[in-house]
Amino acid sequence: MRCMPPSPVPPLLISLFIAYVALGVIGPVTPLMLLQEGATASQIGLVASAHSVGFIVGTLTLGRLIGAIGHRRSFAVAVVVAGGVTLGMAMVSTPSVWALLRVALGVAHAGICLVAESWLNAHATNATRGRMFSAYMLTTWGGNVLGPLTISFVAASAGLLALAGLVMLAAGVPVALGRAPLPAAPARQPVMLIGLLRVSPVGLVCCLAAGLSNSAFYAMSPVALAGRGYSQAAIAGFLVTINLAGMVAQMPIGFLSDRLGRRPVALGVLLIGSAAGVALHSVASAPYWMVVALGAAYSAMTSGLYGLGSSQTSDRLAGGDMVAASGGLLLVWACGAAIGPAVAGRLMAATDPWVLYLYLPAVLASVAIFTAARMVLRSDAPRGERAVAVSVKGPR
Repeated sequence: MRCMPPSPVPPLLISLFIAYVALGVIGPVTPLMLLQEGATASQIGLVASAHSVGFIVGTLTLGRLIGAIGHRRSFAVAVVVAGGVTLGMAMVSTPSVWALLRVALGVAHAGICLVAESWLNAHATNATRGRMFSAYMLTTWGGNVLGPLTISFVAASAGLLALAGLVMLAAGVPVALGRAPLPAAPARQPVMLIGLLRVSPVGLVCCLAAGLSNSAFYAMSPVALAGRGYSQAAIAGFLVTINLAGMVAQMPIGFLSDRLGRRPVALGVLLIGSAAGVALHSVASAPYWMVVALGAAYSAMTSGLYGLGSSQTSDRLAGGDMVAASGGLLLVWACGAAIGPAVAGRLMAATDPWVLYLYLPAVLASVAIFTAARMVLRSDAPRGERAVAVSVKGPR
């Protein structure tokens, strides 16, 4: 009896989990340490956005690296750079220096995501892509949960950042030790965003909305809660709960999208998430448990938004376009993520920190209206007729 060859997917998911444990520490520690240094909400928003600026640079440049040296070595390079940058952050806490270091961290983060999505798309079909991406998102969200859990017991400090850097370095080990054959190194084909917009406007806009809203939600919620006088332990409890909610929601959202269609599920999560955001804004002075519950409801609805947008777009692509499309979608998400925290931080500094929870539902409601309009104007293609080539060669 012939043995099945080992799958290359489990080592990738283990490495992703470890990397996102580190990122889960870095995320909340950054604003909390900046608050300790007396930084304003606007400055914190700009530092958070710097990560996404680096992510944009990474999505535009690192596809060539994967094509040149392959998935396994590209992943190793990305986690080594990310770990080194995090150790650098532990040595200095000046906002301007952190902004520069977070640009480099964003570049490395983009490399991690590009390798992962290329890797997974090579092993997914249209019938399983929703569940495959849900497993991917479940892994990353699961890692993110441990970061806020850590700051429930350990004060935000340079030492904690240094520990996160060491954990990030360890993320390269499972992928490096894996022996299963990997996908062929992709030939980089630039995709013009207009091509992705033509094939799946809803998919592209959902990825943009995920960047605009989720980046601001997770980066700026510690600032909003601190502005209401909550302690670090209370903020950590909020962050742990919303990450758990997002993690638990991944598989049901993926399952429903495979059964009911991407756009109906996307519309549902946009509408319910928008309602949860409005409710969260209205309970600024409510008991803590209510703030946490509504934050969890918002997170559960919006956590799968990028996966829904990516799956909706990928359903309509020819197989050879998957890698290039992943780069395009990550670029769109990163543009939203670069704008979201900066805009939210400016609004919070100019008015009140709790205005964050009006900004978020405004973004989601706008995209919900767009999605509903597209569903009326254009019916979804049958599953067997969704593969459409969108690669368009750009300037060299």
